[in-house]
Amino acid sequence: MVKALLKFANARMAGCVVGAQCPIALNSRSASFEEKYYSLLACCLIVNKEKIA
Repeated sequence: MVKALLKFANARMAGCVVGAQCPIALNSRSASFEEKYYSLLACCLIVNKEKIA
């Protein structure tokens, strides 16, 4: 499903592993710069949300 969305709907993906001591950005080797950037942004947002709560 994800591959179809990426290919046919021009969707963007952000991968972030939660549950560890710190969020981990998880990307494919073939991920574009934007996808890697969005993954890092998602991890930053998770860290900032935890600090506020």
